[in-house]
Amino acid sequence: MKITRKILAAALAALLALAPLFIFPAAAETEGAVLLGDVDGDGQINTTDARLIAGYVVGQFTENDLNLSAADVNGDGVVSVYDVLLVLRFSCSCIDSFPVEGGGGSTDSAGGGQSDASVTFSIGSPIITQYPDGAMAYIPINATASAVAACTLELSYNPSVMTFDGSVYYNINYGSYGDYNSSQNSLWMAHGFSDKVRLCFIPTSPKDGNPAGTVAYLPFRLAAGASFSSDPNISNFNIQVQECRDFAGDFIHIVKLKGDVNGDGKIDTVDARLVLQNIIGKLTFVNMNCFDVADVNGDGKVDTVDARLILQYIVGKITSFD
Repeated sequence: MKITRKILAAALAALLALAPLFIFPAAAETEGAVLLGDVDGDGQINTTDARLIAGYVVGQFTENDLNLSAADVNGDGVVSVYDVLLVLRFSCSCIDSFPVEGGGGSTDSAGGGQSDASVTFSIGSPIITQYPDGAMAYIPINATASAVAACTLELSYNPSVMTFDGSVYYNINYGSYGDYNSSQNSLWMAHGFSDKVRLCFIPTSPKDGNPAGTVAYLPFRLAAGASFSSDPNISNFNIQVQECRDFAGDFIHIVKLKGDVNGDGKIDTVDARLVLQNIIGKLTFVNMNCFDVADVNGDGKVDTVDARLILQYIVGKITSFD
């Protein structure tokens, strides 16, 4: 009996000695766990994380600037503007968990379906401001639908007459521009490339919904001698929507207005003039999306037939291009 007790005591001592080998690896694994949404690694999920993800989406930041493994909070394998919205909603206590975590708590859908909503984006009238070192044009980007919760788009332009100036007002990094409204929890961020601007935005409060209207103002510096009235290339902006989602994370249908060549939301003589200037070589369309809306009869080319149809639409002789 004494021998048996000694053997049991020795066995128990051996097990206790081995216990740390089983306990500590598990503790280390917990310490190294990724906190979803916390892309800057400070242990908190807040608007700073949302802005970092937005910066990555528009091309301002790279994978070296944030923890991408914590950024994909809806679990679709892509870091997008919808992840920005979810992190922003988490930061203002609209939700208390992310779709990728699966169930439990208040959370949003992982999304990915097709929304019943549709939206048209357009470019508003520029606000021109003169400075000692030249003129600035602030270009409003407008949306027609209240269903838009998160969106990424690109605005193409002619770099020979103007350049995107991200150093104005809110300079996160040269070539980038953005705004965060703490009272509404709205956010937008833009980053400029050689001939385009990529814009990521959460239009207004993720708590209360998004009214239609202007979602962002983009600053451009005009080349010496250029003006909106004298140079048709300045009006040759074009919007290409990359991703647009509602609060459920479903994709919203983007409506392209045929004939609206300059993307201001209406069809008028300016559009007809731009088509004619393209035909004679005075103006070059900046991308295929611009070409598509100018080719109103859908024959694969932009010519005088398209210009004539646009003029007929303007005077009321036709009511559609179908």
